[in-house]
Amino acid sequence: MALIIALAIEVILQNFLALKAIDNYFIKISKKPKTQLIIIPLIFFMSIISGSLLFVNSPRTVTPKYSIYKIAANWLNGYAFSGASVATNEIGIIGFYYNREKVIDALGLITPEVAEKVSQKDYGWYIRYLQPDMLLFSYPNRQELEKMVHEGWFQKKYQRAKILRHSDLAVAIYIKLKAMKLIDKMEN
Repeated sequence: MALIIALAIEVILQNFLALKAIDNYFIKISKKPKTQLIIIPLIFFMSIISGSLLFVNSPRTVTPKYSIYKIAANWLNGYAFSGASVATNEIGIIGFYYNREKVIDALGLITPEVAEKVSQKDYGWYIRYLQPDMLLFSYPNRQELEKMVHEGWFQKKYQRAKILRHSDLAVAIYIKLKAMKLIDKMEN
């Protein structure tokens, strides 16, 4: 991504310098402003088009983080019952690919009632009060955001169902114990 941005900046700078040189050339050889008004914007437009082709033809890179969350969303779609809610700290890819029901944002960006509790560093509030059916956490769990997995109240309600790995990243999926029985039946 950084390479693409750097190349784009280089193309823009080269186009700017070229336009400046062309502008200076036209000032020297032509005293006709109408000619300049037509040719300069035309060259500028053409340089923008050629620069944008750099982005169209550039290879798309998929990050390991994108891949692991897409894998997780596919797993959730395959095992979640209709209407199951899933909560995660990073909702972007999960929110796009998870198609069963509600996605709860554990940090409160799209679940506003969570934001106030997060500002008070109560990272487990959304689990205790919104009671999502499934949870998607980093693995190993992040000390501050996901420390509740080691607490008694959490272990009475949720069980780790799956650890998914891709590249050097992993995520853990936790499921309510009641729903876990359904998944056990599906896998057997």
